Amino acid sequence: MKTNIKYLAILIFAVIAACKKDSMPTASEPHTDAYARLDNPANDVDHQIFLLYQQSNIPLLYSDTLRKTPLNVVNLNYTLSGANTNYVYTYPKNKADILNGIAFVKNQILPPLNKVKMYSITLLDTLKTVTVYSPTYSVTAYFTVLPGLTTFGIANIPKIQNMTATQLSAYKADIFTNVVLNPLNASDLLKSFNAVSANFYNKYAYGTELTISYVPLADKRTYGLIPDGTESPSGYSIGNQTADLKLFLTKTFTLSTADFQAQYGAYPLIMSKYNILKAAITTLGFDLTKI
Repeated sequence: MKTNIKYLAILIFAVIAACKKDSMPTASEPHTDAYARLDNPANDVDHQIFLLYQQSNIPLLYSDTLRKTPLNVVNLNYTLSGANTNYVYTYPKNKADILNGIAFVKNQILPPLNKVKMYSITLLDTLKTVTVYSPTYSVTAYFTVLPGLTTFGIANIPKIQNMTATQLSAYKADIFTNVVLNPLNASDLLKSFNAVSANFYNKYAYGTELTISYVPLADKRTYGLIPDGTESPSGYSIGNQTADLKLFLTKTFTLSTADFQAQYGAYPLIMSKYNILKAAITTLGFDLTKI
């Protein structure tokens, strides 16, 4: 028994001595957010981006480099499922174009967004996809925006200064539509909106009977649907819920309430959906009065 106690005392002493010899753990390097924008008064672009970051807490990027030491880059094609290389994009190179893009985001994009938060925004020159069907045949499609996982790409920045008022309105509407689309779909705010025309989606307007595949041929607006230009006197495809929502969003972001009323006021279902959508957008924190 005494022997066991002696060995136990020796073991406790050894553990205490070993602990005393161990040095204190070294503190980790302070964590810094790679997206945080730092000031560089010697560079007009970086300085304006820093001022905007101070004001909005939204990082604005104009290249894929978040920081150089340690190197950290952003990939607009990255999604939750991994890398997706469908989109090909380039960045603006001209200083004046970039400064104009910064002013555009500051003065025309962020005010309406109001409480709708964005992780970051990236200014782009071109944005496209190229689908190759054969060595001699491919199709190129151009886009205005790319809602990435950690950044929202806005293309055609060098073209902003030459846009007409109508083009600029459509350009902004495309941006706003893609900003609010995912938050709206992820919420319960669109249940009433979707229910209005739910019985008509994915059907074809033809004849006089309502069936599984057809609705009676009538003015598309009577079904609470905004015409998209593909309609024919002999019939037309209704389209799906997503296309319907996007078209309503585009009209909501390009037309004033008075103009929308003037165009669609005679169609109760359209006006019902419009009012539901405006309320949903406002609930998200978007300020329609600042467009």
